[in-house]
Amino acid sequence: MNYNILNNEIVKDIISKFKRKCPRKEIYLNRLTTEFDVIIKKQFYNYILQVYELLDLVKDIPHIIRGSSGSSLVCYCLGITNIDPVEDKVSFARFLSYARDSMPDIDFDFPYNKREEVFERIDKHWESRVARISNHIIYQEKSATREAIRQSMIEHEGKSRFISKNKCSPNNFPQWKLEIEKKKKELMGRMRCYSLHCGGIVIYDDKIPDNIRLESKNKNQIVYNKEDVANNGLFKIDILSNRGLAQLFDISEHPIEKYPKNDELITKLFTKGYNIGLTFAESPAMRKLLALVKPKNIMDIAFCLALVRPAAANGSKNKAILDFERGEFGNYLIFDDDAIDFIKSSINCDEGLADKYRRAFSKNKKLLMNEFQGLLKEFNVHEDKKDQLTNSLKDLRKYSFCKSHAISYAKLVWALAYCKVYFPQLFWLSTLNHCHSSYRKWVHYNEAKTSGIELCAGKKPYKLKGNKLISLGKKLEKFDDSMKQYKDYGFWISPDFLPNMYLEIIHDDIPLPENYYSVKFRGLIATGRINNKNKYNYNKKDESITFVTLGYKNGKYVDITINKNFPFYHYDIVEGEGILSSYDNKEVYFNRNTNKIIVNNFKMIKI
Repeated sequence: MNYNILNNEIVKDIISKFKRKCPRKEIYLNRLTTEFDVIIKKQFYNYILQVYELLDLVKDIPHIIRGSSGSSLVCYCLGITNIDPVEDKVSFARFLSYARDSMPDIDFDFPYNKREEVFERIDKHWESRVARISNHIIYQEKSATREAIRQSMIEHEGKSRFISKNKCSPNNFPQWKLEIEKKKKELMGRMRCYSLHCGGIVIYDDKIPDNIRLESKNKNQIVYNKEDVANNGLFKIDILSNRGLAQLFDISEHPIEKYPKNDELITKLFTKGYNIGLTFAESPAMRKLLALVKPKNIMDIAFCLALVRPAAANGSKNKAILDFERGEFGNYLIFDDDAIDFIKSSINCDEGLADKYRRAFSKNKKLLMNEFQGLLKEFNVHEDKKDQLTNSLKDLRKYSFCKSHAISYAKLVWALAYCKVYFPQLFWLSTLNHCHSSYRKWVHYNEAKTSGIELCAGKKPYKLKGNKLISLGKKLEKFDDSMKQYKDYGFWISPDFLPNMYLEIIHDDIPLPENYYSVKFRGLIATGRINNKNKYNYNKKDESITFVTLGYKNGKYVDITINKNFPFYHYDIVEGEGILSSYDNKEVYFNRNTNKIIVNNFKMIKI
C-alpha cells in the first residue's frame, strides 16, 4: 500500500481536524489511504469539510447519521459519524468509489424538537446560500381522476365543487365519462405541483441562482428535486428529525457510542419481548424477531432492523431467520454491503466495480445487469447460487438497506434499551413526552405505571416529582370511572387495568397438540395491522389476515390472528374464543410461536 497520499496538503488539513485518533494499525492505515485516494480523485474533500463546518455550528445538538456516510473511516475520525467501519466491516464503496458517477449525499438525524434550530443556525451562517430542495408531485391514478373531473366541471358548469372519495370515478359522471377518461390519460405521469422536501438542502458557493428559485412560502426553495441535484453534480445534505434521539438525550447525555457493547439485562429485555417504548424497535414484528435472535450486541440489532424491511420479507427474510436459528447467516443479502461482497467474490473485482453493479440492480439498469450476468457465466458461478443471489440482487429494486444505516439506528435502539433497563422511570417520562407510536396512547401510559410512575390527569409535557407524574400542560378532569377516562383521554389514571379484561383457558374435551389451549379472551386493542396477500392482484379474491395485539392485564399482551380483513381501528375491545399456543400464566414472554391466538369466533366492541 502506497501511503504517499497522506502527505497531500488537503489530506493533512483534513487529518488535522480529526476528533478521533485513527488507530495506528495497518488495517486502518490501508483503509484511510484508500479513502483519501478516492476523496481526492473525486474532489469530494470540499463537501466533507462543509459538513464538518456544519456540525461545528450545532455541536451542542446530538446527531446520528442515516445512509451510507457511516461507511467512511474519514467521516468517523472527523466526528461526522459514530460508526467505526473497520471494526464493523462496512464497505467504503457503498458511500463513494471511483466507479460511482453521482455525488453521494450525507443524511443527518437531529432531535425532532431541535431541527428548526439547526436550520436557523445553518441559514444564518451561510446567509442567502442555503437552498431547500423540492419533491416533484406527479399525477397518479386518483389525483389524475379527480383533476379530470374538476376540469370537466369547470368547462360544463363554470365552476368545480367538492368531489368526495366515493364520487371520484368517471362512472359517477356518465355525461362526461369519455371526456374525463381522456383528460385523465393525458394527466397521468405529468407534473402536478412542487412540495418541500422533508430536509434536503444544497449550500451554494455564492447566492442561490434566481432562475431555479421557486415562488413559495419558503423563499429559499428551489425547483430541483433530489434527482436534479444529483444530475447537476450538486451535493445534498439532509437535515432530518428523530424522536428517538430526543427521547434518549432527555434521559442521558451519555454519547451514544459509549454504551456497554454487551449487557445480559438488555439481552433479557429483548428475549422476553419487553421492547415497547423503544423507538424503531417496538412493533410486534420486531418484538418477535428480537425475542428469537436474543441480541447480544448492536450488530444483532442491526440484523433485526434489516429483516423487518419489506424486501427482506419478499426475498431472503424467512431463509435468513432459519439460518440464524442454525447459527449461520447463509448466502442471503441482508445489507447492501452483502451484495457488494457477493459481486466482488463472484467475479473477482474490486469494491468500486462491485458497487457499480449493485447500483445497476437497485436502479434496474438493464445493460449493466446483463453485463454482470455474462460475467457470472465467465467465472463459472454455480447455477443454483447464481439464480438464488441474482434474485436477491433484483430485490434491491424494491428496497435497499445500507449496513451503516442499520448500525446507526441499532446503536440508538441499544442505548434506549440500556436506559429502559437501568433508568426505567426516566425512560418512561421521556417516552411520554416525546414519542408517537404504532401502539395506541394507553399502552405507553400503562407501561409507565409498571415502572412505578403514578399518573396524573393532565397532558404533556410532564416532569417527575419523586415517582409522581406532574403535568405542565392542560389539566384534565379526573373521573373516578377508568373506562370514561379511556374514552375521553385515551388512557386512565388508576393503577389497575380496565375492568372485565381476561384471558382464560377453557377446559373442554377437544384434543389439541401439546402446549396448545382452547381459550376465551377479552382485551383492549393495543395495535394491529391488516395484511392483504393479494393487495395488488385484483383478479384474485381477498385473502386478508388481520393481526391485533390485545392487552388484558398490566404488562400482559396477547396477539390474535383473524383470517379476514377486519377494520379493528374503529374499535376498542375484542372478545372471543380461539386456540392459544404456549401460554405461560406466570410470565408473559414472546417469540415467533408463543402467545398467539388463532381466533375461531370474535366480537369487536367500541366503547
